[in-house]
Amino acid sequence: MKNGEEEAKKILEIKGYTFNENYHDDNSRDCMPDWQFADDVFLEVTHTKHNNHIVVEPNDFHKKSIKEKLKKIMQINSDQKILKDPAAARNNPENYKLAQKRVKKFFGTDKTEFNCDFPIIEHSTDKILHRIDDKASKHPSNTYLFIFITQDESNCLKELLSSGIVNGCYDRFMNSILESPFKVVFLCEWDFDKQSYDQDSPFLIRFDCINNKKLTYQML
Repeated sequence: MKNGEEEAKKILEIKGYTFNENYHDDNSRDCMPDWQFADDVFLEVTHTKHNNHIVVEPNDFHKKSIKEKLKKIMQINSDQKILKDPAAARNNPENYKLAQKRVKKFFGTDKTEFNCDFPIIEHSTDKILHRIDDKASKHPSNTYLFIFITQDESNCLKELLSSGIVNGCYDRFMNSILESPFKVVFLCEWDFDKQSYDQDSPFLIRFDCINNKKLTYQML
């Protein structure tokens, strides 16, 4: 069983939802939803995509000695100065490419949190939409989606919803959920840093797609 599956089920049970206890994802077929409600609708549980190892265990860079870390950081500082020099690519293209490669390896390429020395975690409502897109093609239309989101993503979501249509990102966010195959999407906050779940009273919001034309939401 994947992390969060049992916790999501318990969270919804506390809110009054009932499940078919005879069903579970036994991997007998591809992309089986994790749970099934008593009314036969399925539930898929997931998290916004982040590198959990960042908070679980140190990576190779953090295992290095202080001397080795300082040497690496000084090299990266030097590389960043090269990349900021508008003439560097023209005057010494090979050195410029090496600097680019080292900086990307250190901080990650395109803001990725994976496979780099000093990962930077990006929290945004786009992370939520990316996860919806990832799951959209893998599950039938009679499946609800439950996504655990980080506290910072939860704060971004609250700000987005409170700003409403005056925020240009609001319509894009709402339309993306409305256009997904999921009739219902649950977004629930979890503690990424502690890798733990509040099962009793988490921030939990439910989005409902009404006839593929209107999206409503309510706090649970």
